[in-house]
Amino acid sequence: MRAWSVAASLAAPFSLIFAAPAAALDLSTCGAEGLERFIGKPVKELQRIRTIDVRYVCSTCPATMDFSAQRLTVVYDRSTGRITELSCN
Repeated sequence: MRAWSVAASLAAPFSLIFAAPAAALDLSTCGAEGLERFIGKPVKELQRIRTIDVRYVCSTCPATMDFSAQRLTVVYDRSTGRITELSCN
């Protein structure tokens, strides 16, 4: 009986992680539709193709909290250089 409860408790977190689909990003207000594919890729790849108003923010660096719905904010991991988040603000 104990082995079953341990196995069930170990499997539960994994099923929760993989069961829910990721929410779609709404990047239409800043003209960045379709750029979700860059999440997880090096920030330099996105820097090469974008000509819209973009702000690059390191995930561990200080940044201003000014809001602009027409600007794409790209958050990247400083140690890996990979994009972790995209948003219109």
